[in-house]
Amino acid sequence: MYNLDDFFNQQENRMYIKYESSYLTPKVFYFLCEPVNIYNMIETAKLNRPALEGVIPEIEKFFETGMPEDMFKQMIGRMVKFIIRDFGCFPLDKIPTLKRKNHIFKSGLKYSYDESRAIKKIKVKYEII
Repeated sequence: MYNLDDFFNQQENRMYIKYESSYLTPKVFYFLCEPVNIYNMIETAKLNRPALEGVIPEIEKFFETGMPEDMFKQMIGRMVKFIIRDFGCFPLDKIPTLKRKNHIFKSGLKYSYDESRAIKKIKVKYEII
């Protein structure tokens, strides 16, 4: 669905190229690209909360051995923006403090949701077993 090269090839993301060879970069990127995580970020954005809050507990597991650099954390935020914009989520100006308790991220970007501008959609399937 998304390609990490496409992310780094965008001019606005070139500043993060030094992380392209990090073993964590593709792990985080493709984790964010999983449909359930895209769905969680969109639903969090719809609640007027930073989209990143929808996946923080899972993202933190990638960093159990230590804290990432601030610029790496910023790159994760840019990855979120890159991924969810096709689903009708567009960044707002204000960057609030995150409510969810976490050890890595202190703030995150809020997004407006406009279904009419979505290029892609998430289909949710519920099953009772």
